Amino acid sequence: MTTTQRAETTARSTHGAGATPDGTVLVVVARQAIFTSDLDLFAHELLFRAAEGSQTSELTTAAEHDAATSHILSATFTDFDPQEISGGLPLFVNLTRSFVVGDLPLLTGAERMVLEVTEDIPIDDAVLAGMHRLRDEGYALALDDFEGEEWRLPALPLVQYVKLVLDPDRRERVAELVELVRREAPEAKIVVERLETDDDVELCRSLGVDLFQGFGLERPQTLTAKTLQSSQLVALQLIAALTNPETHLREVERLVENDPGLSMRVLRAASSSMVASTTKVSSVRQAMVLLGPKPLTSWATLTALSPTGSSSQQRVVMTHVLHRASACSLMVPSDPHTAYTAGLLSATAEVVGVSPAELLADVNVAEDVRAAVVEHRGVVGQALKALMACEGRVPGQQIDGVDDRTATAYLQALKEAMDIAASLAG
Repeated sequence: MTTTQRAETTARSTHGAGATPDGTVLVVVARQAIFTSDLDLFAHELLFRAAEGSQTSELTTAAEHDAATSHILSATFTDFDPQEISGGLPLFVNLTRSFVVGDLPLLTGAERMVLEVTEDIPIDDAVLAGMHRLRDEGYALALDDFEGEEWRLPALPLVQYVKLVLDPDRRERVAELVELVRREAPEAKIVVERLETDDDVELCRSLGVDLFQGFGLERPQTLTAKTLQSSQLVALQLIAALTNPETHLREVERLVENDPGLSMRVLRAASSSMVASTTKVSSVRQAMVLLGPKPLTSWATLTALSPTGSSSQQRVVMTHVLHRASACSLMVPSDPHTAYTAGLLSATAEVVGVSPAELLADVNVAEDVRAAVVEHRGVVGQALKALMACEGRVPGQQIDGVDDRTATAYLQALKEAMDIAASLAG
């Protein structure tokens, strides 16, 4: 099927996230199972989904498809735990030409995905060079919706998977395509999509098809996660800073920390089960160092391509999270980076409606950070507890009992947070 047809069945928006009444963002993706001939689970394909209430439109332009792919990649690694989505199995995801030729970045860990070269991408010299590069970098490739087109034949030797569509009105065609693929790419596994009935499955078995996908086996499952919105403006500023060799780490850190949504994405990215690091993170700064400039630029680029809109309520949420994180940092001058991160995590858990322990289940933070956020232990934990009392959020503690140091940090950070939120909203 064409990419437009796929968009009609899997999404009707350029945005896979939508604003919620409480000012957070609901991120949506879908996955569909891919089975072996014995109907054992082999992999999942990730599909774009429009969030409820988002502006609808068919995905028809290159920019819209780039945004949809960016959303899937970004959400998989930062808004969800990729290990939970995949169950340790391969994840198939559609790529656009921009990703294949290297104009847009792939993410650290994406080498564990199967990258599908869709049927609307012309197989020219630039695309073939991009496919060679991706293979050399260890990525698995699939040729999506292959119909035997002569112009796509040069790509067959480069892929590990070939996906065919079972057309109910041309069932004999799939046998011809299986024969063609076996001849031109004998090592490639054949996946047949759109299997609707038991007869479809039996036909594919009789043809020696390797992998099976379709509504008759499993309908796509929609997955949602509530998160903080990231600012396109900050993402663009971050890209500019990271591509400037004169930029100091502190400037990069300032940009990330000024955007709570981006800060949470960086923390989750560094904690991702698909990023090869077992280091427990104690601060946003450490997470940035663990990721490195190139992956950090990739995150920023995908964030810039995945806008979610804005609202006055989202500005309130951003101000609240920035306020607590900044105030906590001011309260602990001996370890401001850890304190900022603890405040960020504490406030984020609050606004997305989960307990701190639940939020930290997806973030591989150091034990002292976990103790501070969950139990208010240690110097950072006590500072966080005092600030929450100042906000009136700790039961049994009165605001008028707050000491001058806490009140000063509270008021100074509030002004800074309001100024930052206002600048981003503008």
